[in-house]
Amino acid sequence: MKRPLAALAASLLMIGAAAITAPAATADTIDRTQSCWQELDTGKSLCVDADANLADAVYEAYGIVLSTPDGALEVSDELVNDSSSARSDVAPLASTVIGIFYEHNNYAGASYAASVTQNGCYGYAHGYTSLAGIGWDNRITSFRSYSNCKTAIFENTNYGGASYGYYVNSSNVGAAMNDRASSIRWAA
Repeated sequence: MKRPLAALAASLLMIGAAAITAPAATADTIDRTQSCWQELDTGKSLCVDADANLADAVYEAYGIVLSTPDGALEVSDELVNDSSSARSDVAPLASTVIGIFYEHNNYAGASYAASVTQNGCYGYAHGYTSLAGIGWDNRITSFRSYSNCKTAIFENTNYGGASYGYYVNSSNVGAAMNDRASSIRWAA
């Protein structure tokens, strides 16, 4: 009796983990020239042109403030303080950025930001078991980590194969892993 119950519990845990990290869109709908964001625990997501301000777009669409200590993602002060905005009388929500990965060296080009509603990596790990579902299979060249997180990228899905990490930041993942990651994970 204990074995089937344990198997059921393990299955439910795996389904729950998949639901938390499930991508919001399929690779077929992702424009490779865009920068995107997803809040991993709620599934909210948004993509904009790579040269647009992603943080401003997230604030305008959801009323969520994304920010990073190094200013990689910041909502424009003018937008938050705009008294004509429909959101001006509502306190903005906050979402903790845990990592951003980039298509080119030195944190350039299209990007993908992942955030959570609370805790960052304090006692939690987050990730994508398959980057193909969000249009990022074999595209990562650099990354940044935030909120007590370190990033690791893996050559295969489900965190398998060769890996690079866990590091806070990497302006270039090196020739061995450049454009070869199929899964990513953030942990303390």
